[in-house]
Amino acid sequence: MNKFLAASLLPAVAFVSACGSTQIARFDRNGAARETYPPVPAEDVVIYRKTKPDFPYVELGMITTALPIINLDKMYAELRKKSGKIGGEYIIDVKTKSSVVAVYGTSSSCTPKGGCVSHTTVNWVTTFSTTGTVVRRSR
Repeated sequence: MNKFLAASLLPAVAFVSACGSTQIARFDRNGAARETYPPVPAEDVVIYRKTKPDFPYVELGMITTALPIINLDKMYAELRKKSGKIGGEYIIDVKTKSSVVAVYGTSSSCTPKGGCVSHTTVNWVTTFSTTGTVVRRSR
């Protein structure tokens, strides 16, 4: 999967998993089998929000986490945990955004004499998502 395709899938993943989820879209290297790396403890995974490491690194995949409330500490903890599981040592280009989605519902009720009434309700749901690129130092 190339970076463009992986990036285009992340908003859909974030929307579908609005109740809280973390997903990684792994990058393929020209059709070759993915390299596997030993896990890294979550507390050792470094997040770069505005800068990038000044050493060579390999990109492992794109990560996103989504929650119905904004809690950056919880989001960053999830990013570190999942990145570490695939051997990620760093997360770069980390960005957080919010999305508002309208969820519609319709209900109907009828009286015994045949009179019916329909009600439409609209709920606005705000989801916060954080995305970044999982990387590992080149060796």
